[in-house]
Amino acid sequence: MSTKTSAVVRMYRFNELGDCFLVTFTTGKHASRILIDCGSFRNTGESVSQLKRIARDIRKTLDGVPLDVVVGTHQHNDHLSGFVHCEKIFRSIGVKQVWLSWLDDPRDRMARGIGEAHHKLKLVLYEAAKRLKARPDGTKGSKSLGVLNDVLGFYGAMGAASGPPQLPAEAVEKLKQLGEPPPRYLRPGNILDLPGLPKGSVKVYVLGPPRDSDLLYRKDPRTGESYDHALTPPFWGQPSASAPQAIGQAKPPPKRDIIHSATISSSGAPPRGVRSH
Repeated sequence: MSTKTSAVVRMYRFNELGDCFLVTFTTGKHASRILIDCGSFRNTGESVSQLKRIARDIRKTLDGVPLDVVVGTHQHNDHLSGFVHCEKIFRSIGVKQVWLSWLDDPRDRMARGIGEAHHKLKLVLYEAAKRLKARPDGTKGSKSLGVLNDVLGFYGAMGAASGPPQLPAEAVEKLKQLGEPPPRYLRPGNILDLPGLPKGSVKVYVLGPPRDSDLLYRKDPRTGESYDHALTPPFWGQPSASAPQAIGQAKPPPKRDIIHSATISSSGAPPRGVRSH
């Protein structure tokens, strides 16, 4: 008889664009705690204060137990800035493993080439924003400057006066040092068992980023297209019909403070509760 697996999902609220999810899976007496991203769009004092409140709540929730996995999905400020601003808190929590994209792998030749080109593009955008800001002609070019500042914001550079975009890259370097072993760099098609649980309890399917250059650089999907074409059966296997039912029954909680939390069961029964803290 298979043992039921449940998941408690804690979604942290920012007062701006940001992502941070603490997911705790439980199978019998075993538990696995995974943190997916921690970052906010801006680096203002208020933004950093909120990040620190969230990091401290994660530490309190874990109650002395380290994170089994931290996932850094991609180098944008709104996903990774917390690992810079709250580095000491995360080090005090402890992290067993870090999972990153193959794009962050320094040994991957394709990733290095993309990273170098990406960095040069960010610097060009930063210099363009500086020149637009320095123009004496008032509002002319202000719309373009606003667009550039929005783009640079994803890389931790809020405006031309804040310095070159580098914070998310710094966050990745800190993540590489955060886990007990070296980080694991994931590629589309990888299938992993979630650490801390009996083998086969929870499978992790890696969907991207694609290694096909056409797919990687094409920002708009074709009609009916979602992820990499390689990620089709038998890659998916046969998903449980009960999981979507359970997820669908989780109602949005009222807006309060910094956390939404929901419990989801693999049995197909209704979630045990949806809480807001």
